[in-house]
Amino acid sequence: MPKTAVFGTAYLMRPLGGIVFGHIGDRFGRKKALLATLACMGLGSMAMGFLPTHAQTGIWATVLLVVVRMVQGFSAGGEVGGSATFFSESAPRHLEATYGAFTPLGSTMGFAMAAAVAGTVSAFTTDVQLESWGWRVPFLLALPLTLLCLWARTRVQEIHDDDADSGPAQAPVVAVFRRQPLALLQSVGISVACNGTA
Repeated sequence: MPKTAVFGTAYLMRPLGGIVFGHIGDRFGRKKALLATLACMGLGSMAMGFLPTHAQTGIWATVLLVVVRMVQGFSAGGEVGGSATFFSESAPRHLEATYGAFTPLGSTMGFAMAAAVAGTVSAFTTDVQLESWGWRVPFLLALPLTLLCLWARTRVQEIHDDDADSGPAQAPVVAVFRRQPLALLQSVGISVACNGTA
């Protein structure tokens, strides 16, 4: 399977993750949804570091890699939408756009930090070491990072009021298609333009 296809499976799962975790956030609170996306992403990234090689398990190595990428994409879809919603609902009305910028800023900083970690590991390992076990190190670092982020998120105050939100009669995702199709197309276009350059 081409590397680009394996990489792209995560992006195909993002809309589904946004729908599922968005529903969790609406029903059970934004904080619970964000804790779930973080745990899902942390487990997926750690699992990447433990994947067997093709020499060890043959085609199953590829299957497991695709499954892990799907888990990562699923959780990323929930994280992006959930964090953006959390920030906008937490912000004073005159600062909603400013607070909303924290989500893409955090994603960009994450890419930069990931590149720095990968570069550091590459600099301190030989080509043989990097191919053998060094490539696993950045993924295994997800364990302490996930624990740190879970600690921080458990201390965030829930801002979603279940009683105040009776919710629409139809499914929220259906309501978006029917009531705000133009806004949906605009957001999809912006997302494709941004992520298509990755």
